[in-house]
Amino acid sequence: MSLKLLAAMLAATCVLAFSSSTPNQVQADLANTPILGPGGATSTPTPYTGTNGGAEDLVLDFSQTGPATGTITVTGGTPGGSGLMAVSFAPANVQGFGISFLIATDPINLITFFYYGYDAAGSLTVPGVSQSFPNLAGTDTYIQAYEYDPGAKASNGLVFPLLP
Repeated sequence: MSLKLLAAMLAATCVLAFSSSTPNQVQADLANTPILGPGGATSTPTPYTGTNGGAEDLVLDFSQTGPATGTITVTGGTPGGSGLMAVSFAPANVQGFGISFLIATDPINLITFFYYGYDAAGSLTVPGVSQSFPNLAGTDTYIQAYEYDPGAKASNGLVFPLLP
């Protein structure tokens, strides 16, 4: 199964897959957003926010624990609530349902997503995340977390550069 076909199947099942922005619109929307360009201007994952007026109630962050590894954390969720984290090849800046969608969720750009539950403090910790992907080194990916139960919330975005 090809990566594009797999991404298309994942996007078709994802409630959040409705971004219709073209790459030029996305770049124009992000003109005032501190985002890294293609090829990774830095090797450190960097948070970014949208300019569309949508809420970003969750906080998505990355803390380095090694040369190309670290921990992703999401805070601000509802204790025991359900969330979804998505990874994309492109940013976006779209508002819907009162929240910001900061990654492209179209079938060409969506890489993957996974569901998770928040702990009793309303947070998620994902340790041992590697930035090392030799075949994609120099590529920026974009990550965003969402809460969908009991209500809709979104996080800031995270530019996640891939390294050798």
